[in-house]
Amino acid sequence: MQDNSPIHNSYRALIWLQEAGWEVADHPACSSDLNPIEHVWHYLKKVLHQKFPNLASFPGGPAAVEKRIAECLEEAWKEIPTSLLDSLTRSMP
Repeated sequence: MQDNSPIHNSYRALIWLQEAGWEVADHPACSSDLNPIEHVWHYLKKVLHQKFPNLASFPGGPAAVEKRIAECLEEAWKEIPTSLLDSLTRSMP
């Protein structure tokens, strides 16, 4: 399930999905509330800001910043409770 964002509807993305055998569900444009992963992204951002409030001002060049963000995201991802994922899964018909 994905929204109608231009990057999701690009020729390359659509071909990849087709070749990979994915079935894409149709739903209204700009309907992020219908996509459970949006709730996960919100929770992930919240955890990221709570645990790493100074991440935006991390020193170093682009490679160092990218590495630090990846580390922080991995740690924040582990904080997402299974109960949230279960609840979001159950909310889908």
